Amino acid sequence: MRESHINAPLIGSLAFSFKHLQSPWRFFPVMMNIPTHIKLRGEKEIQIFLHHRQDFWRIRNLMNQGWKILQANKNLVYVKKGDLTICGKFEHLGVLYEPLEKFYQVFDYKNKTVLDIGGYIGYSAVLFSKWGAKKIIIYEAQKNLASLIRKNLHINNVNGEVYELAVSDKDGDIELSYTELGTTTVGLYGDKKCRVKSKSISKILVEHSIDIAKFDCEGCEYSLLSVPCDILRRVPKYVIEYHRGFEPLKKKFEECGYRVKHLWKLSSQVGGFKAEVKI
Repeated sequence: MRESHINAPLIGSLAFSFKHLQSPWRFFPVMMNIPTHIKLRGEKEIQIFLHHRQDFWRIRNLMNQGWKILQANKNLVYVKKGDLTICGKFEHLGVLYEPLEKFYQVFDYKNKTVLDIGGYIGYSAVLFSKWGAKKIIIYEAQKNLASLIRKNLHINNVNGEVYELAVSDKDGDIELSYTELGTTTVGLYGDKKCRVKSKSISKILVEHSIDIAKFDCEGCEYSLLSVPCDILRRVPKYVIEYHRGFEPLKKKFEECGYRVKHLWKLSSQVGGFKAEVKI
């Protein structure tokens, strides 16, 4: 999942500043990428340190979408919407712009065990739990995000297991491309490289008893092409975001006896689908 475009016309940002900032004029230095403290109006005074204008746009977009800023310190921002509370760094919270309810709420999760491949900061796992899942099994390739996942699970009382491993077609080490660690595009592209431990997706599907599997892992979904049909069918339902084309995965699931339905399309190569095994 990639962070949505966060820029906006100047007039919208100005209107936000006069509505929500105690000192609206602080909008101007941050727009010039001068690190700035701002204070939000409200019942409780919230002071936030903004490193650059992208941080301001993220705060603005979160609040415009109904997220309430609970607190902020040097490292983490805590936000709340309804009965969900999520924490993360500014660059992590872009995932909250994504319409995950639309993308993933395509099955009945009540009392189900969900495999969450590409857990990122734990937001999708929290949603699955709120939708009734009894347990979430999370795999995340970026080890630096594991503590944040566990924190968000704890805050929201989610029953989950976190594995600090990438998912591949075999056990071992794999090389991931990235531009900046901690972002949602690690593994998808970038001129930097890192090596991480990986685990075979076939082994994962055998070791865990899974009702529904979700994949959003910037390309690791194609490791499913290596899985024998009898192992793939151990999980009756999948919801998958693909990043390098739909057809190979569609063909694989149909050959293994699944009904496949395309759900969303973000570009010619990126979109999502669900697959349900035929009874």
